[in-house]
Amino acid sequence: MPALTRAPQASVPGVGKGAASVSVSVAEGSIGPVPSVDRILDGLNPAQREAASVLRGPVAILAGAGTGKTTTITRRIANQVASGAFAPAELLAVTFTERAARELKTRLRMLSVDGVEARTFHAAALSQLSRLWSAHTGSALPEILDSKAPLIASLADSLPMPHKFIPRRDLAGEIEWAKNRRVPPEGYLAEVAAADHPPPIPAELMERVYAGYERRKRAMGRLDFEDMLGLAVRLFDEHPAAAEEVRRRYEAFTVDEYQDVN
Repeated sequence: MPALTRAPQASVPGVGKGAASVSVSVAEGSIGPVPSVDRILDGLNPAQREAASVLRGPVAILAGAGTGKTTTITRRIANQVASGAFAPAELLAVTFTERAARELKTRLRMLSVDGVEARTFHAAALSQLSRLWSAHTGSALPEILDSKAPLIASLADSLPMPHKFIPRRDLAGEIEWAKNRRVPPEGYLAEVAAADHPPPIPAELMERVYAGYERRKRAMGRLDFEDMLGLAVRLFDEHPAAAEEVRRRYEAFTVDEYQDVN
């Protein structure tokens, strides 16, 4: 059932820490064009208004498709800015797809809220890597591959019949499946078995393609799309000063379309 769940530490104007958890429905509301608190909250139902009024602290919005999650999230961001709780540059909103990121930006513009970063997870990671990697590691950030296809093509051509004719995008998709789970080639067979996941070609052959792809990519000194998240985590784990820069820069985070995250 659609619900808004507030953690015990969530802060609501007029409500102290330790507020009780709530379970409320969420429905679509209209978008106000003026960046004032009254207009931002205008037209929201009680559940949406409650969520959008929590300026600090964790809030989880649980609702089905088309029930107004993105409306509620963008109104909350706008309220965080309009109320003076945060400057726009202190806010980062992340989501899974480029389409969802564009939707967040569009809705914030409709509320006359400028300066809030709204990016996909990968774009946010690349932004941090581009800004912080060289300064904290002393090395240049590797270039990002435009496509996996050139590296996969000859590996696929070397497969036995009939597997050599499988679409290259299927092989690329399988590599992405493994990498998004942070499974290296040497752990691929075990992961496929544990997840009861059917690969596009026999698992032993797919492991060979995956390992060959990674070897070629390393030899080129390149990164692929999936590497960016892991590399950002590595940067923050190995260089605490880089993580501290992010903490100082951003004061509040919003995650949209969380159900699409692997």
